Amino acid sequence: MNNINLFSIKNTYKRISVYKLKKYYIVTFICLIFLTPILINLQPIYGAQNPGNLPKNALQITSGRYLFDFYDQDQWFKIDLQPGQKISIILVVPGKASLDLYLYSPDTVDGYTGLLASSENWEYMDVGGIEKIVYVTERAGFHYIRVKGLVYYARPATYELKVFVSDFRIVSVHWGEVNSKLSVAPGDSGVPLTIMVSHQVNYTITSLIASLNLKYPFSNTLGGDKTTSFYSSTVKPGEIATFTFILNVDPEAKIGNYNLTMNIEYYMVSKDGPIRAIPVEIEVNIPLLGKPNIIISANSSYLIPGGLNELLLRIENTGSGKASSFEATLTLPNGVVIVNGDNRIGIKSIAPNDVLYKKLTIHVTNNLALSNIQIAISMSYRDGYGFLQSSSRVIGFNILPSEYSIIEIQTRTSNLLPGMINKIPILIRNLGPLTINDLEIIFSPPSGLAIISGSNSLYFQKLEGFSVIESPISIYVSPSAEGSMIQLQLSISYRKPDGSTQSSIRVIGFKIAKDSSSFLKISQNISSIIPNTVSKLCITVTNTRSQPIHNLSLSIIAPSPAIIISGDKQTYSNIIQPNANTSFIVSLLVPQSFQGSSLQLQLTLTYLDEREITYTESRVIGLSIKKLISPILISLNDNILTAGIVNNLGIKITNIDVNPIYSIVITLSTPSTTISLASQNKWFIESIPAKGSITISPKIFATLDSIDKICTLQMDMSYEDSSGISYSETQIINLAIHGLIYMTIQDLEVSPSRVTPGGNFTIVGNLLNRGNTPAMYTIASARSTAPFITCVPQYIGQVDTNVITPFSITAQVDRRARNGTYPITIIITYSDNYNKTMSVTTSTSITIGTFQEQIRVTQPTTQQTLILGMTYIGLAFFTALALIIILTIIVLLKVRKSIKKTAQESVVKVLISPNRIFSMKFILGDLKYWVIFNA
Repeated sequence: MNNINLFSIKNTYKRISVYKLKKYYIVTFICLIFLTPILINLQPIYGAQNPGNLPKNALQITSGRYLFDFYDQDQWFKIDLQPGQKISIILVVPGKASLDLYLYSPDTVDGYTGLLASSENWEYMDVGGIEKIVYVTERAGFHYIRVKGLVYYARPATYELKVFVSDFRIVSVHWGEVNSKLSVAPGDSGVPLTIMVSHQVNYTITSLIASLNLKYPFSNTLGGDKTTSFYSSTVKPGEIATFTFILNVDPEAKIGNYNLTMNIEYYMVSKDGPIRAIPVEIEVNIPLLGKPNIIISANSSYLIPGGLNELLLRIENTGSGKASSFEATLTLPNGVVIVNGDNRIGIKSIAPNDVLYKKLTIHVTNNLALSNIQIAISMSYRDGYGFLQSSSRVIGFNILPSEYSIIEIQTRTSNLLPGMINKIPILIRNLGPLTINDLEIIFSPPSGLAIISGSNSLYFQKLEGFSVIESPISIYVSPSAEGSMIQLQLSISYRKPDGSTQSSIRVIGFKIAKDSSSFLKISQNISSIIPNTVSKLCITVTNTRSQPIHNLSLSIIAPSPAIIISGDKQTYSNIIQPNANTSFIVSLLVPQSFQGSSLQLQLTLTYLDEREITYTESRVIGLSIKKLISPILISLNDNILTAGIVNNLGIKITNIDVNPIYSIVITLSTPSTTISLASQNKWFIESIPAKGSITISPKIFATLDSIDKICTLQMDMSYEDSSGISYSETQIINLAIHGLIYMTIQDLEVSPSRVTPGGNFTIVGNLLNRGNTPAMYTIASARSTAPFITCVPQYIGQVDTNVITPFSITAQVDRRARNGTYPITIIITYSDNYNKTMSVTTSTSITIGTFQEQIRVTQPTTQQTLILGMTYIGLAFFTALALIIILTIIVLLKVRKSIKKTAQESVVKVLISPNRIFSMKFILGDLKYWVIFNA
């Protein structure tokens, strides 16, 4: 307790009569009596900011950063929360202490019920550490925070408590910019994704940095799994922050919604300066709904004039997204009308790969015969994002002559066997959209053929448009017709939809074989071969004749440059019974240049029948040449070169085959003049084992004018497989050329270099980009290991080359900071044109402390309260001192008037010593007095 006592009054020359001064001293002492309680109570107001020891007297706090002193008693805080808000709490535990962190619901009374979350880490006992709780609230009301633990050495232990209530709500997630939305489908690249987030908590924030954690099917422009966006403006409660990210979408992605996480770092704006908040993580739903692509086609390319045409429109969605509210309007030329409805088509939705049909009956006037017309179709629909899309299609038709026959007759075979009955399927096809009636087909066989099915005609009452009818007929071929060509004449007649009759004459040709069973059956064991590899082709010949054959010989001719190594001419002399077979083995070799193509072999079969008559048959068999799969896989350590320097490129060559390869010769060349080899360009490797790999490291120089270009590096390779067969191939390596950003920090200075608690300081310096391309999105920031130092980053933007760019980072020291020298790390982050983030760091320090020694008052309270209390002491004490001086002067003036001898000179001197002893010296004539007060 501080007291002010009257220490002494010394009369230096003579004594004043007490009765003359009595009433004035009484007045003086009465004033001192009233002032003494004031001075007595001039002490720090402890307890105003103290945490409570139970929930009922918990200290109410809001979002922010706090320093408190901990003894061995639990400390309680409360904070008002709303449902859906996320509270993040970080407790920085000092060394030689073990503190735990707990969060309770509004129902808790004594800390034994209502526990929502806790953080307890005993490993922090000696060196301090971090306790952290993140919780999303479910109900409204005061939630309670409890700090519990022990201090092992000197008390108190000062800890830092960071509490931030966040409520970031996704307002909008869409592709495109804020005012320009896009439809995005799999395979799109470099598309912007805009995420708008509202800030719903009652404090202002600034300097937001959002990081979007990517996963399949999304990636950044360089194929990475993370992208960032910066929002530097101030965001007040209820306002919106907008972040834009540039993404690529994998071509094989499936349509749907994808959940990603986004981390938001931000600063809380307070009267003491920005406070770095606890970053939060929110979940973002990314829609990938694709793009519809509507194709409309017709089932026929021609129309018949003078009648009704049944037209079937095929509406297909070949895109990757759904189309809804589809509408199509048909614009028909003059002379063409729709007779079964209007010209509008409406469909509720069309899913990807869906095909829908719209049947139309169209009448075409006779005067359009032999002309071409177009039907224009205007379409509109909404895609999966709700955007209205529109497009148009045009379908063209040929108008046939009025008397054009629309009946087509086909057979499934063109060969007839002599001396036996041949059953031939006849296909009758209506090529037009209209139904025809009373279709009759009359066959007129030539000499040597006879229709034996009972009638030489076919009759069909109705044949729908675009339909097919199959009806077999039986024809007997005379043996005398063996080896000849004959024609079967058909007379066709039918009635059109308008009642008119149409007739036409058709002819079908047939080839009569030399014998009733003269054909041998050919089969092969393989349908494809591998280039540069000897392939074994097995040709099986089956005797399908009714009599045995013998002396069967096979001759094969292969087109150049294919080679028949063996088996081009072979003979089987034994007898081959009916339905028996024999095989011939042929060895083929096809050069590598044939890969991916096909090969036709000419076969000549010669044999004798039982009458020793010679027969010859010619056949063609086909083989596909497989595309050679290279056993060599090329991979790079990095496909990005830096312009203006010599780059060490690591090229890894892997043998992915199950067999080793030998005598590998690799030659590199640079077709482009923008890059050149600065080292050897040829390598010889004896062998690469199966699944093994080797690495070559050429040095490549990229010129400055190649920045932002794509250059190619050609790799020519030759090697041998385990069979000694030589191969050669060429692979092209694409390289991207980026500019060089070489950022340096110069002239770093901290002003002032010494700051008192509660003060501000500034870190200034210059940036120099010594590279050859500008740095983008540059941010200057600083951080300190001391929790009571807060630094506000500066957004600089673009830093050009060879230009000094200044930066300035403001920082604030908390009033509760401890004296000492603390290191500060300066971080300069920037990106290149491809959003690749880089950084450069340096360090400095700041000294915290007063400029002269002061007497420190140690009380069991927090540092913040102690500083506040000392301020109150100073104000109250000097106010009381001024009142004492004024009253003393008044009293002495009264004394002077009561003294008969007029004083020639009066002097009052007030001395204040550093140890708070106040002395007043006054001279009244020959009276000299000292009044000394000790506080």
